[in-house]
Amino acid sequence: MTIVRKVEKGKVTTAHSLIEATTTSAEISCVGYNAILVHTIVTVAAKNWTTKLQGCMTSGGTFADWYDGATQMSFQTDSGKAVVWKGVPDFVKVVATEDADGGKATVTVQPLNV
Repeated sequence: MTIVRKVEKGKVTTAHSLIEATTTSAEISCVGYNAILVHTIVTVAAKNWTTKLQGCMTSGGTFADWYDGATQMSFQTDSGKAVVWKGVPDFVKVVATEDADGGKATVTVQPLNV
């Protein structure tokens, strides 16, 4: 007998749209979900951006960098990249850091259960 688990997905949210400098998003609710899909697109190739997740267990609380064990939930890309992070708190913010001048970044996220 094969057990099939249905992946439940939440609403897609644009955390950042064509930003040109380091920016922290507004609070994004992940209530009821245990993971988040994060997708970053950079408009100019070879212009690095770092995307990281900050989290808080209460709305409006103090947000801190979020880790999976000893590994910070962050990645760097100079074109585009998508990752799924598990073990997210109820509320997150996305920090997009411009590492090299000249590119623009768009970051979208989608909470999900995996």
